[in-house]
Amino acid sequence: MRSCAINILAACVAINNTLPNGSMQRNVSEDGGMVYKFHCDKGFRLNGSAVIHCHQGLWNGSTPSCEPNG
Repeated sequence: MRSCAINILAACVAINNTLPNGSMQRNVSEDGGMVYKFHCDKGFRLNGSAVIHCHQGLWNGSTPSCEPNG
């Protein structure tokens, strides 16, 4: 009798698609991974990573924020 292993990959869960005073772009790869790129509006600076990615259900960072310049 043969046994077989089942390999279950954790899915990446999309994050909130809003970034106050900025914008974000999401790309999904064929293997189910996700990449988010963040940009702030003029007059604001990014506080955190400009790019975060998820692979096998694990994010390498958190959503940044856009803070006023000055």
